[in-house]
Amino acid sequence: MDIRPLKPLKVVEGRRKKLAYTQRAKDFVRQNPRLIKEFLNAVRSIWDSKVGAKAKYGTTTVEKLKFSRDIKKFFLVERAGKKFFVKWVSTDFVRGVVVSSIEAMREAEGIIRKHGIQPMQYEFGFEGKNGSFLVSRFYGLKNLNEVSDNAVVREADRRMNAASRELSEKGIFDLERRNLFYDPRNKKFIAFDLGFES
Repeated sequence: MDIRPLKPLKVVEGRRKKLAYTQRAKDFVRQNPRLIKEFLNAVRSIWDSKVGAKAKYGTTTVEKLKFSRDIKKFFLVERAGKKFFVKWVSTDFVRGVVVSSIEAMREAEGIIRKHGIQPMQYEFGFEGKNGSFLVSRFYGLKNLNEVSDNAVVREADRRMNAASRELSEKGIFDLERRNLFYDPRNKKFIAFDLGFES
């Protein structure tokens, strides 16, 4: 697991869409010019399918992951030997989620690290009229709700409760079990979905 400070994302805003990306993501998209189009086509084809459904367009494979609901869906994307975790949010549900989520994670970084929780490094974000999505590396880890070791869950709860008290003073919320991954090899917790209270 990467414990370096979060890399900043450059935000570019147009009339109809907004992008946020690290230099690494920008380089990867340039090297794989059809990636975003293939990803969007694959997502559309499995949008209403069951969890575990897969679609391949060109050289991009997309799988629908657990915990997908009507307003939020999660996907595993594979391209050029790399794997990415994607959170998609319906624009009907919320606008401005990409930049807000990125800013919330950066604002929370010092607090959650102090309590032994690693922040997720977002690599790419997109906001448009049909939806918004955030992209990070795929770690292949279990969500805390899937962890059966009670001692691990109790420790996560202790850390989250301590961090949440400080985060609430900054208007940051959603540090919950459903938004935490667990890395058993390195005994680390990784937060992947924080936001500002509206």
